[in-house]
Amino acid sequence: MSIRPEGMQGARLAAIVAGCCLLLSPCAALADEITTTVLDVHQGSQLSQSVQDLEFGGYQLAHGQWQSFYDWYRTDWIDTRVDMVTQTSKDFGVLWGASTGERGEKFMISPGLKLGFISQAHPSPDSTVSFSLTSVLGGQLTEWPCTADYGDIGGVQQVNCRYAAAPIPPADTLPLLLRLNPERLKVVASYQGNF
Repeated sequence: MSIRPEGMQGARLAAIVAGCCLLLSPCAALADEITTTVLDVHQGSQLSQSVQDLEFGGYQLAHGQWQSFYDWYRTDWIDTRVDMVTQTSKDFGVLWGASTGERGEKFMISPGLKLGFISQAHPSPDSTVSFSLTSVLGGQLTEWPCTADYGDIGGVQQVNCRYAAAPIPPADTLPLLLRLNPERLKVVASYQGNF
């Protein structure tokens, strides 16, 4: 889903900048050029998908009950991202955005911030070269362990919830807990021309 309202937040930000610039008259002309646009509103991510893929497993406990992974990895809110651009001139803009994060009983995707820029040049009247760089801060996926009682054999131990019934020592399952980062740095260069 993409939403592209030209005005909303951009008008508010432009009004604030314009008000500040009136006090500093040299930048009053610049305030009219600054616009903020919503580029994308998107729910879900690769990290969200990684968690959703875990919902469908399960195993049988010692007393015969079925332990489903669904309750551990389901969430009432899927990570949602908003991407914006604040255009400060005809050929330069600041890219920014935020994500809400996501949380379940055994995992968390932390909120994230995106910062970057986009710049373009025109080698000829019919061509455009653009370059953008964005970086994401935060947004990590962290999976938490379970505490399991292995009775007289092993006692109470920390274990990766998904491998609690596996025939491997509980301590060996802990390195298998998910610790994933979003794409930290993205660089895009493009050329567009009319022939």
